Amino acid sequence: MRRFGVLFLAFLALGFTHHARAQDDPPIDPQTGAVRAITFGELAPRLKPEAWIKGEPLDRFAPGKVYVVWFFATWSKKSRDAAPTLSVIHEHFKDRGVTVLGIALWETTQPLSGAGSYLDRVHAFVDEHTPLFPYAVAYDGDAGEMVQTWMRGGDRKAIPAAFVIDQAGKVAWLGHPLNAAEKLDNIVEKVLAGTYDVKAAAERATAEAELIDKARKLDRRYIKAMDAGDGPGAMKLLDEMMALRPGEFNSRAHEVFKMVAIQNKDATAYTWVQQLAQGALKDDANTLNNIAWAIATDPELEFRDLALALKLAQRAYDVSQAKIAYIIDTLARIQFDRGEIDRAIELQEEALSKAEPGRREEYQATLTRYKAAKP
Repeated sequence: MRRFGVLFLAFLALGFTHHARAQDDPPIDPQTGAVRAITFGELAPRLKPEAWIKGEPLDRFAPGKVYVVWFFATWSKKSRDAAPTLSVIHEHFKDRGVTVLGIALWETTQPLSGAGSYLDRVHAFVDEHTPLFPYAVAYDGDAGEMVQTWMRGGDRKAIPAAFVIDQAGKVAWLGHPLNAAEKLDNIVEKVLAGTYDVKAAAERATAEAELIDKARKLDRRYIKAMDAGDGPGAMKLLDEMMALRPGEFNSRAHEVFKMVAIQNKDATAYTWVQQLAQGALKDDANTLNNIAWAIATDPELEFRDLALALKLAQRAYDVSQAKIAYIIDTLARIQFDRGEIDRAIELQEEALSKAEPGRREEYQATLTRYKAAKP
C-alpha cells in the first residue's frame, strides 16, 4: 500500500460542475507539478500508462461508451480477490458498450525475486492468470502519469481502486471494486441506463470517508495497544473497529485472541471470541476457522476450550457450505481431539476429496493417523 498526502475533495468546494477541458489537456501543471483533483462528476483524466501489456491500447474515451478502469498490483491479495469481479463485469457488459481496463502499479512494493523488470513481472502475472484478464491491461510503474492523475488525483491511497466513467467521459463513481455497500455491477448497470445518481453517490462517499478516518484513528490506538500487550484495550478497540467497518478488520480477531490468551494468560479471550462468533464473525468462515485451529493446536496455549473450538469450526464448516478443504480439516482435527474418531475420519476423508493437489499428501497422512487411532 502506498500513501499520499490527503487531498482536498474538490466537489465540496466546486459542487458537481466541471471545467470545460479536453481529454488531452495536461492534467499535471508543468510548472508546479500540481495534480488536478478528480471526483464524482469531474471529467476523467486521459489514458496514458507507461506501457500496454495486452489488448487494444486506448488513449481516449469514446463518447457514448462506459468504462471501468481499475488499478491493481500483482503482489496485492486484495487485488487478486477483486480480479474475478472485474472479469465477470467484462463478460456481462462487453456487448453493451462497456470497456474494462486494468492498470498495474506500485510493483516495487515487493522486490523482484529474479531476473527481469517489474514490467516483466506484470507480463508474467497476466499471462499466468489469463482468465482473470480478458480485457486490456497496462502498466504505470510507481509514479507514472496515471498513478498521479487517477490515484493521487482521486485521493486513492490503496489498491485495488476502481473508477466508472460515464458516456460523457466523466467520473460517475470511484472506490473499492468490492464495495460492500454498493456493488460495482449495479453501478455499471445504472450508469448504462442513465439512472445513476452521481450527487447521492458523492454524498455516500463523503460519509464513507468520515468512517474511514475514524477507523484509521482507532487503528493507530489498536496498534499501540497490541505493541504494549494491552489485551483488554485491544479487544475493546477491535470491537469498535469491527462495528464501524463491518468485515474490514475481522481477521485481526485471531491475533488479538492469541495475544490475550497466550501473552496475557487471560481466559476472557474465550468469552470475547464466543461473543464475536454470535455477532461480527458469525458469517466469517475463514476467521472462525483460524481461531478454532489456534485453540486446537497452538502449543503455547495453557488451556484449550475444545467445546468452543468445535462451535467455531462447525460454524465455519456450515458457512462455507462444506466446500473448503482446510476448514473441513480443522473440524476433523477438533473432533479427533475430542475423541470422536469415527466422525474425524469421515470429515478427513471429505477434506481429502476436496483438497488441492499440493495438500493431498498431508491430508492423507492425517487420515492414516486418525484411522490408526481407532480402537
